[in-house]
Amino acid sequence: MHNEWEEKEVSQERKEEIIEKILGMIDGNRNNVVEKDEWMKFCEDGKTLPDFGLGPGHHWDMETEYEIHHWEK
Repeated sequence: MHNEWEEKEVSQERKEEIIEKILGMIDGNRNNVVEKDEWMKFCEDGKTLPDFGLGPGHHWDMETEYEIHHWEK
């Protein structure tokens, strides 16, 4: 399985910081799980996740994503 975090050598500490930040933003009932209704409310409220500095993510149209992931390797 392709794991970008391993490729970018993100420390376990940084991974945990990111998870904590995401849970703090979305996990309303504080059960350490982002449930579908919590995610839907987050999106409906117009909120977005911050850039964690781990790469471009998926911000392009489908054609550009395909090019990046299949031709630029």
